Amino acid sequence: MELREIPIEGYERVLQCHDGPSGLQAIIAIHDTTSGPALGGLRMWPYTTRHHALRDALRLARGMTYQSAVAETGFGGGKAVVLGDAQRDKTTCLLRAMGRCVDRLDGQYITAEDVGTSVEDMLVVRQETPYVVGLPRAMGSSGDPAPFTALGVFLGLRTCVEWALHTTDLRGIRVAVQGCGNVASHLCKHLHQAGARLIVTDVVPAKAQRLAQQYGARLVAPEEIYALPCEVYAPCALGGTLNDHTIPRLQCQIVAGSANNQCLWEEHGDHLRQRGIVYAPDFVMNAGGLLNVAMELTPAGYNEARVLERVRHIATTVRTVLATAAHEGISTHRAAIRLAEQQLATVRQAKVYGPAGSETPGEVSVGGARVRHRRRSTPASASTQRRQLQYSEDVLRQSEGEHGLGGEEEGMRAFPNFGNIRDNATAFHLAMDMIEHGHVAWGRAVLARLREHLQTTHDIKSVQWILPDVEAALQRFSCDEQHEMR
Repeated sequence: MELREIPIEGYERVLQCHDGPSGLQAIIAIHDTTSGPALGGLRMWPYTTRHHALRDALRLARGMTYQSAVAETGFGGGKAVVLGDAQRDKTTCLLRAMGRCVDRLDGQYITAEDVGTSVEDMLVVRQETPYVVGLPRAMGSSGDPAPFTALGVFLGLRTCVEWALHTTDLRGIRVAVQGCGNVASHLCKHLHQAGARLIVTDVVPAKAQRLAQQYGARLVAPEEIYALPCEVYAPCALGGTLNDHTIPRLQCQIVAGSANNQCLWEEHGDHLRQRGIVYAPDFVMNAGGLLNVAMELTPAGYNEARVLERVRHIATTVRTVLATAAHEGISTHRAAIRLAEQQLATVRQAKVYGPAGSETPGEVSVGGARVRHRRRSTPASASTQRRQLQYSEDVLRQSEGEHGLGGEEEGMRAFPNFGNIRDNATAFHLAMDMIEHGHVAWGRAVLARLREHLQTTHDIKSVQWILPDVEAALQRFSCDEQHEMR
């Protein structure tokens, strides 16, 4: 078993996993664990190259961060992808090898089923690691997340119809569903019961034929789906279907589906807005399944009624995003990203620092194993910090009033040099301690200099783990000043 770290700017950890005996080739991407351990599915797909697999893993992990943030699950974003054809290459040995890879991360990443894997597959993965959710209900777990994902998408879709077409009645509304997998099947059931007229397609014709027969849907070829006149285009397959080639062909008024990363690039959300098409951002719409599996990690355990309550709230979030985009004159895609970033910033600002200056981590239980949220930085030992703090205070007392700003220049000379992640973390925590001891101006000056250093350093981990906390602290000072001025 070989795990090789791939340094990717903007991501906490990206690992390439290889296991010779089983033939496993996989990538695990952990984007952000500000809110907690990364939670995201295990996808298996016949990627043409490793580069394509890596790109998909990165996009999916980032999407999971935003999905978790908007849905307020208390978890971070990550994803795992396995290179291979699920119908041909998936074996028990391969899944168990994947379980061992997940286990090596000690709970920093928690996996679940996704495209190309099933609840039954997760039982095999579970033989090697406790960090698996979405197991069968009979085991006290949350089961298949697809029905909850589909319900959230249906409710969000109906909200978009109300917004764009000024009706809550779906009878006669034409919905073109691209992809006929597990989630799409449940979505089609909801739409059929509501009286919608369905159009379906899939790269696997048998899947589309099954849904067409079951719900009286019109069956079309995969390439036809984009140009069909309809009220709603519902992407429910892989991502990237909203791009330079497809958006000009769309003849719909609404895009609302379950697929991840529907916009190939962020500007494609702008293109939809320019065409007057109402777009429901995917990571807002498809959070139902995530909410379902996340619920089993709460201290009180899994509760379906509570899951359904939170899934129904997706419609409210979609309406908020639509209203924000309209008010700000921006795309719904950008409005949703802004909402996610605001949620993450709120979590960062709410971090509680312990006596030694490190944040107090939260805990969850997965399969009986305790998972501690990772520390966002690596401070020096408590004894070293105490010595440095005492020395800094002595210098400050001697230079108080001599250099302005509470002895900033002398204080900086007493401060540890900015350098690797340990030095930078120590600088941050000592600055926070000095502020707590009343040396506010000096601590702010150190934070400002630390920010300047982090904005130019090549130490990626320092940028990922420490810079957000520095920014949050400085932002808090700015807000406090504005409040005092008022």
